Amino acid sequence: MVKKIMQDLAQYREDVLLASAGALLHNLGKVSSVFVQSMLNRGSLCYFFQQVVGLIREVDCPSLDCSGLPKEKGFGGPDDCTLTVLQPDTRHKLAQPLIQLPPPLNDRTYRLGDLLEYLGVGHDWQFLYEADQNGRFGIEQLRGSTSYLTHLMNACHGGVSGSEKDSISCCQHPLGYPAGSDGFRVFLATPFGYEKDVLDPAIYDQAKDELEKAIQVMLATDEESFRLSKFERQVKSWLQRALADTQRPLNDITVWDVGHSGMAFLKAGIWSLHQKGSTSHQELEKQKAYWRILRYGLKGLEFLDQAVSVPDLAARQCLLKNELDAMKRFLEEEYPVATEVYRDENGSLYVFPDLDWQSEWWTAKTHLDDKPRQDPVSGGLKLADVYGLKPHLEVTPGPYYHRPNRGPQGDLPYIGTQIREWITDPPTAEVHLAAFATTGQKQGELCPYCGVRIIGGGAELVSDGTVELQRYSEQSRQLKMCCPCLKLREGRAADWVKRIAGGDKAYTIWLNEVADVNGRLALVVGRWDVEQFMERMHYPQKGTKRFVILARATFLGDAVPSHGQKLRVRVRRKSVDLDWNAAKQELIGIHEGDEPDIGRFQHDQLSIQLLDKEASTLTATLVELAQEGEELYLYLQKEAAITSRLIPERKVKIFGCDFIVVDKHTLRPAGIEAKKKILEVCCWQSDGCTFFLSTIQTIPLTPVVHSESFARLRRVWETTRQFWKEAMYDFQQRSEPSKFRRLELHSREPGDWAANQAYELLLDGAKLSVVWDGERKCFITADNLAYLSQPQQLGEDVQHWLQTHLGQPLSVIQSTGYGSSDKRVGDFTIERAEDVQVKSESNHTPSISILTEPQTFMVLVPAQAALELVRSIKQKYEREMVKVRPRLALHLGVVFAFRRTPLRVILDAGRRMLRVSSPPAVWDVESTATKEGRVAPSYLRGDPHFATWQELVLRRRTDGRRAIWRVPLKMGDGTSDDKWYPLVALEGIAPQRGLAHVKVIQPRDDILHHGIEFIPTTFDFEFLDTGGRRFEIAYDDQGWRRGRLRGRRPYLLDECDVLEDIWRELRCGLTLNQIHILRDTIEAKRVEWGLQGESCPQGQTVFLQFCRDMVAAAAWKPGTRPDTEKLALYAARGWLADAVELFLEILKRNDSQVERGDGDYGLTV
Repeated sequence: MVKKIMQDLAQYREDVLLASAGALLHNLGKVSSVFVQSMLNRGSLCYFFQQVVGLIREVDCPSLDCSGLPKEKGFGGPDDCTLTVLQPDTRHKLAQPLIQLPPPLNDRTYRLGDLLEYLGVGHDWQFLYEADQNGRFGIEQLRGSTSYLTHLMNACHGGVSGSEKDSISCCQHPLGYPAGSDGFRVFLATPFGYEKDVLDPAIYDQAKDELEKAIQVMLATDEESFRLSKFERQVKSWLQRALADTQRPLNDITVWDVGHSGMAFLKAGIWSLHQKGSTSHQELEKQKAYWRILRYGLKGLEFLDQAVSVPDLAARQCLLKNELDAMKRFLEEEYPVATEVYRDENGSLYVFPDLDWQSEWWTAKTHLDDKPRQDPVSGGLKLADVYGLKPHLEVTPGPYYHRPNRGPQGDLPYIGTQIREWITDPPTAEVHLAAFATTGQKQGELCPYCGVRIIGGGAELVSDGTVELQRYSEQSRQLKMCCPCLKLREGRAADWVKRIAGGDKAYTIWLNEVADVNGRLALVVGRWDVEQFMERMHYPQKGTKRFVILARATFLGDAVPSHGQKLRVRVRRKSVDLDWNAAKQELIGIHEGDEPDIGRFQHDQLSIQLLDKEASTLTATLVELAQEGEELYLYLQKEAAITSRLIPERKVKIFGCDFIVVDKHTLRPAGIEAKKKILEVCCWQSDGCTFFLSTIQTIPLTPVVHSESFARLRRVWETTRQFWKEAMYDFQQRSEPSKFRRLELHSREPGDWAANQAYELLLDGAKLSVVWDGERKCFITADNLAYLSQPQQLGEDVQHWLQTHLGQPLSVIQSTGYGSSDKRVGDFTIERAEDVQVKSESNHTPSISILTEPQTFMVLVPAQAALELVRSIKQKYEREMVKVRPRLALHLGVVFAFRRTPLRVILDAGRRMLRVSSPPAVWDVESTATKEGRVAPSYLRGDPHFATWQELVLRRRTDGRRAIWRVPLKMGDGTSDDKWYPLVALEGIAPQRGLAHVKVIQPRDDILHHGIEFIPTTFDFEFLDTGGRRFEIAYDDQGWRRGRLRGRRPYLLDECDVLEDIWRELRCGLTLNQIHILRDTIEAKRVEWGLQGESCPQGQTVFLQFCRDMVAAAAWKPGTRPDTEKLALYAARGWLADAVELFLEILKRNDSQVERGDGDYGLTV
């Protein structure tokens, strides 16, 4: 059976690739300004985007009278402009019969245009794949034959685009931009509601023209064998410039998203049907589960954080990427059965056919394992051979459905759900035992870089005819590593030398270059809590109105409801159940329909019969009932016309029962029957309880639809990945003009140094890191020269020092491997030291990017630049993701370290910091205000989304921490109201029942208060003064740091600015000694009293008063005394200590601006 499958793959490979290209282009008709104009101004243009090839009208049915076709909509009429969009040559090529597929899709020869023309999407064309009363499908009637491939494409498209979008409340972009023209301006949104990219007719038409060029080249008769990957690269950027739907909020999906996802399902579906052996339009209409998922990967962070050095880290990343790329080529093009739909540091996920892969064809994978890896930097080495590990290969045991609705019966597992589960649970790597085969045969110490073979071993893996193996083995033994690890290290260093010699100033692979002037660097890490967002990916539903009813109730009699008991009232002649919350003493319920007009009483109008001669009757309004012991009192609304006629101690009749007038607006029943009657008629009666409502509040709810269509899931992952890349670019652009320099060191007798190897030159006790450029015979510095110029090092400019020591031999030191002492290997006499030439001067902060994945971010930067990068990320997040901030948490962290700290220690600390997770919590709204864009913070000002914005001050109920949520209320044009994204879940209301728009959220009051569900964004940091400090980075289930003195961390991301404010007040008002004494005294007392984290136990004010006294007693400089109460509270929480540690001890921020003092600390201890 394996042989038969492989034969079929070889036979139909080209055809399957062409069919995949057709699937990628199946929405080509949307890449045109005509499409957008027809959508924005329905009725003015007659355009059918699926029929742009003209197969129905010109090829298949030229004499057709359009019977059954949307003739009434103008199809084929004189105003139909559909066939004017594509060039004739493009339409001709798309109409060529090229594709012959394996059974059962061999019912006819297909054209690429079939996948566009017969897509069958929308009301006008859905009849193509619907059976009539005789069981005959529209496609059969139209063409006179079956068309299984296009029916499969129709099913694939439906799963990609999401059927739930028909239920989403949408709004079309306005037509006419500029005003008075027939032009347009539409926006491409992210799944988080930020409309960044503006699309106009020129962009659309340019994209269409470029796509047509690519299509014509692809189908040229003289073109070589078709390469799908090359075609994808050519068309991707152009397909990404066209919207799959022009309506908001559906404008977050591009034609590329729909096309690539549809291609993934179609390619796999072809082989699923082939495996089954037969199909029919009836079966395809049922849309069964034809897809499995294949994953290929390992726990990436665990693998990467074993790296000893940055070159080793880069080698690990390179070899892992090579493995993933090789699998991608294997599955997508060599044996085209699957498509990669997700990749991160842990591996790749593919949409795979419903095949029993183990027993039928996967032995073909041996072809993949045997092939060398095509990568010049890694020299063809493979991951398994070097590190003894292979990515784990796994395919789901059963098929999955491609739509979120889980199939016609709702009983099929959704493929997107399984993909999400696998993303959060990466597999463990497989051990490649063959790599360890020789380890036990030879005596020696294991290579510390790979841990697989002995030092100096593995020469056979690097033998390619160009390497002197004996010398190579000797050199690897000197450096205490194996030959493959040496080759990989050399490859990365050679690439660095080449790029630096070519004038690339920004690139580095050396930690010493990244370290700041204090010799410290920082690993900045970030993680999106994407999974929680996907669980809450809601959009407003069409049509339905819904309201939350909140009420306080007064119960009369002995019956009191239990928690959760339902009590029924009537609203607009409709019964509504309210749930009793015993803890909050509130009733809460949901009302469907118009805004409820609910009364406090079931009946509040009283007809009072006076027992006077005229037997006159008054109508009064009941406003309150009160029970005191056995007595019940009725309080009436004060109206002069009524109260003037009520005489105390007189009797009146209400509902035929006697009541006694207590005063001019108070009555009481004259007997038990009167009491029963008033309770029965006026009060609400439900489930044995008698009550009236004392306070009522209604909040409009937005009914929502949960949308996780496959294309939208992909957009989420792509957007979060792109966020990290753009944030890093923005950070570099905002950097100060770089003073970073490199030097070339030349000598008359350069010596015989190993090319591309790192050495150190001894300069009066200071060590200068250098790398030997074997081609140009010079050393290139690989160090931060500003650090070496510090008083603790050389104490002067490095180049100046070298110029004054020309002709003097300098000792050359070489590291002899991880964990061992360095070795002097010779002398180098400098003849000249000059700056390395660069292509162009630009803003630049040395950095080493490690991960920019959909969920995870890691980058090494100078310690002094770390907080600026955090600030840049924070501001971008608050600009582009803030509308969905309650649902999308961002966790940032910084690991500070000395430049000599082992890389694996730093990476392990970063990985531990990424484990933080904050569960949703209830936050109370302290205040809310609508503001204009001109008063927004500077980094938000000028953004059209913030033309009008809402500011909410939130307080977390569990600990009182505050956050400010600045919510833009406009879309990208600055005028359209955002009705879709700034939605938030109310406390106690399941999101499925509805969300509240931020504009209807009211501040908490003392009577009725309902919090909102909010997932906090966090910031944490740690300084690795020792390697063991990383083990203190651990979090509990609530996201708090474990440990007595770190329990106040992580901070809310909003609180980063507070820490800097604390430091600013200390820096301006106290000397260095005063700052240290203030901090140390408070923290010593905290330890002495056994206080945990930031806690100041409730009811205990002694420690807070101690902090207040300490702050007040400090000798503040004139005019700098801070708000004592606020600073004392920060001190009691431990924030003051963290601010001093972060800015003074770690970053050494602005030491020159802080006087050192003379011992008069101004503190009473």
